[in-house]
Amino acid sequence: MEIKYRLFYSLICLACIMAVVLGSCSTSSSEEGLYCIDCRAEEPDSDKISIDITINNENPEVPIMIFKNKYNPSANLDTIFNDTVNVGSVSVKVEINKFYSIQASYKSGTKIIHAIDGGLFETKKLAGCQNTCWQTVGGKYDLKLKE
Repeated sequence: MEIKYRLFYSLICLACIMAVVLGSCSTSSSEEGLYCIDCRAEEPDSDKISIDITINNENPEVPIMIFKNKYNPSANLDTIFNDTVNVGSVSVKVEINKFYSIQASYKSGTKIIHAIDGGLFETKKLAGCQNTCWQTVGGKYDLKLKE
């Protein structure tokens, strides 16, 4: 009787583990870390990117520029946003599935320091979700000064 009970208990535990594993959202290895939470039924064509900058006594306002391609100082860059901001984090709505480069210009005494970050801002369709699921990947740019 005890062997049957252990076998039954082991099968129940295995069934519970399998239910949890099979019921969860599965993604491919390229979509690692993405889940079926906060997703969209249709692929978006635009969304907001987030830009973090440093605001301090020497730089109460910081000029930022967004380029719709990889940063290349010797090429003519396609500027899509150019403004001066006075807050530590800025969101700007842009097209998706594009590479963006962002530049912030800081003063340091008589010198100007250019902080540059960039990356692909794209959508991913998640596999294994109950419904069609699209999420944005990327879109966070850190242009803070190092202490």
